[in-house]
Amino acid sequence: WQDTTTLFERTLEVTTENSVAHVALATGLYRKGELKQAIVHFRRAIQIRPQNAADHSSLGVALLREGELSEAVEHFNVALKYNPLLAEAHSYLGFLQARQGRLEEALEHLSQALEIDPQMIEAQRNLGNVLNQQGKADEAIESYRRVLELAPNDAMTHNNLGAVLIQKGETDEAIRHFSEALTIDPDYRTAQENLGRIQSR
Repeated sequence: WQDTTTLFERTLEVTTENSVAHVALATGLYRKGELKQAIVHFRRAIQIRPQNAADHSSLGVALLREGELSEAVEHFNVALKYNPLLAEAHSYLGFLQARQGRLEEALEHLSQALEIDPQMIEAQRNLGNVLNQQGKADEAIESYRRVLELAPNDAMTHNNLGAVLIQKGETDEAIRHFSEALTIDPDYRTAQENLGRIQSR
């Protein structure tokens, strides 16, 4: 077989009601960036086994990337109905609620994600973002530092931490984090702009 996609396409040709094959094919398509087709197969898997929390969460992630935010929220909620300990669903639901300005709900879901999986980097970074939006700079800094303990090469977190440090007047350390973000990703425009603003002062 050429790759995972062709393998499971063939599997579906010779089997019926095979939810595992639909998920495997959807996952392969998702990784190749073929989101619309991935969504089709995640939906089919859910038709076959509607109470599978992981399948609902995976469909939610694909819908999120496709820009279908309302439906993504629905599937993350269904995932948590069937498995309240699914950290991924808590994390993505928190992220989407933060985008909607529902910060308290976002904080709750992100905190639950991290209680289940303390090493979930995106949840920890998004928790820092929410805390910063709430004006809790010290707690945001602590959250960002935790991310960098787990992933020292996370350019976005270096930038976000630098931005909060600027608010607190800690310019030297902010410069260090903006510079580190640009060492990791020289094309990171937001970090370039943040560093440029400090230098222009």
